[in-house]
Amino acid sequence: RSSDLNAGMPLGAAKFLSSLGSNYSESGPEKNEDSKDDLEAVSEEMLSKAKEGDPKAQSEVGKYYLRLADEQDEEVNSCIAVGWLIQAAKQGRRDAVKLLRRCLADRRGITAENEQEVKTLSKETDRKI
Repeated sequence: RSSDLNAGMPLGAAKFLSSLGSNYSESGPEKNEDSKDDLEAVSEEMLSKAKEGDPKAQSEVGKYYLRLADEQDEEVNSCIAVGWLIQAAKQGRRDAVKLLRRCLADRRGITAENEQEVKTLSKETDRKI
């Protein structure tokens, strides 16, 4: 089941799913004393919707990874976030575009591979919407 979910995810997202371990159930993350109140985990359902192309879900998953980047593995999680935000921005999500602009300004999750696409989406989306 998780292998179906992992197909088509941005780089690192599949690794994230496998790292959830015992704190993760089919209904989503289980609360424990170690979890941060301000850092809600993304449910399997949300990841599935994002993978299927739901732009709102893609945006939410991107936001989650940006918050996660503040807590751990900043470079990896920021890059994953930008991957999801790019997909959402391509479908016209204004919130994703705003976050991509901020990522670009802060150089968060921006790589040689995605920089031009982020710049293009940041400019073009204003004209489309």
